[in-house]
Amino acid sequence: MSRSASSRSRTQGINQRVPTAPRSEWRIERYDQLPDQLKRILDTYPPFLTTKRAAELNGGGRSKLYEDKEAGYIDAWKSGGSTLWGTHSIVMRLANLPPAASNHLPRHFEPDPDVLAEFMAEMAEAEERQATTSAESVAAE
Repeated sequence: MSRSASSRSRTQGINQRVPTAPRSEWRIERYDQLPDQLKRILDTYPPFLTTKRAAELNGGGRSKLYEDKEAGYIDAWKSGGSTLWGTHSIVMRLANLPPAASNHLPRHFEPDPDVLAEFMAEMAEAEERQATTSAESVAAE
């Protein structure tokens, strides 16, 4: 049975597209709220970037820059025939991206005690049935 493209787009999980929050809902709005690694980027890069460098920092291509500009996430200015991109606005967009989904359990996973007890009881019953079956087959020989 083949799945159509529309059924794939409804699939939940790690590859699901998560929309970016509107700029009015961003939690990180000021330099002092940024994580240290993003502060280092702002301290290292110039305040305005060429399209090529801005695309690298943004994590996409030129079209993604223009999409983010149209959505109001990134600031840009024209300088003659060139477009200059605001480093601060790109870093702020990065700081407010939603976390990536994960299909892995957390490192310190604690199972539900009731579920664990039920599982252990089922395992003990299965081992007991196997021992009984083995004993019956030895006795039959």
